[in-house]
Parts: sequence; C-alpha cells; structure tokens
Amino acid sequence: MTPIFAAPSRAIQSHPAPTGVKDPSKVHETKVKEAKEKEAKTKEAEKLAKPEKDEYLPEEKHEPSGRYWMEQGEDGQKKIHFDDPDKNPKANTPEKTPQKPEPEICKGNNDKAVREIEKLKEEKKTLEQQIQKETDEEKIKKLEQKLAQVENELRQKDNNGYLRRNTVFS
Repeated sequence: MTPIFAAPSRAIQSHPAPTGVKDPSKVHETKVKEAKEKEAKTKEAEKLAKPEKDEYLPEEKHEPSGRYWMEQGEDGQKKIHFDDPDKNPKANTPEKTPQKPEPEICKGNNDKAVREIEKLKEEKKTLEQQIQKETDEEKIKKLEQKLAQVENELRQKDNNGYLRRNTVFS
C-alpha cells in the first residue's frame, strides 16, 4: 500500500455509473425512498407493540412458605415476620361462590282486625233487636247511646286503611 501523501496528484475522478442505470442521481433517490418507507413501517410496528397507557396488574397472594423476614415496624423498630403455612386462609375456608339470596316471602294476616269488625257488626244487630223489644224509655235511651258508639267505632274500623294498618306480616 502506498500512503496517501505519496499518491500522485491527479484530479479526483468520480466512480463510474452502475451498469444498466441511465442517471446515477436517480439511484440515490430510490434508496432514500426505500429507507423512508422502511422507517415508517418500523414506527407503526413500535406503536402497535407498545401499550398507550400503563396498566396495573395486581399480583396474586402467594401461598405461605414458612419463611422468616425482617421489616421495620410503625415505631421504627425492626420486627420479625413469619409466613406460617399452617395459617393459610385459603386452605382453612372453603371456597364460597356468590349466590343470590332467596327472596323472602311474607304473608299478611289481618284476621284479628276482621274478627273485631265482625264482632262490632254482631253487637250492632243485637242492640237494634234489644231496642225493638224494649218498652222502658230509659233503657231504650241507654241502648241507643251504646248503638251510636258501636256505629261510630264501625265507621272508623270498617275500611281498607284500618285493615292495612292492622295487618301482621310473617
């Protein structure tokens, strides 16, 4: 090899044009186009491969292995912890599958209120019969007062509102 400084000082000549190509500048342009296309494809591939956001994936709790380790406690003192395999919460409790609670079936019972209303109606009938049979004016007035009280009580109790209020559910 001859050193550069010893090379003859003649004009630098450009490389001869590749065979089969008319204009050497077009060869360079096609290589640049190919490089740009390749770069665009790799950028698209990178975008698809990388997730747009971070995602939190919680770790599953490990099964106790019976190891000891030291940690610093809340008060600054070191504490020794033991991972006891005998106190494995998964092993002690059977797996519970969530079940839908059965709907409660309640039955309404308003028999007591109905019996009370029937009793008042019977009492009204007997008072009316006693008033018709009675001949003494004082007794008739007393019976009419009792009848008025029974009728008033019947007006208050012989309706749907009273029955609803006095319904017992079980």
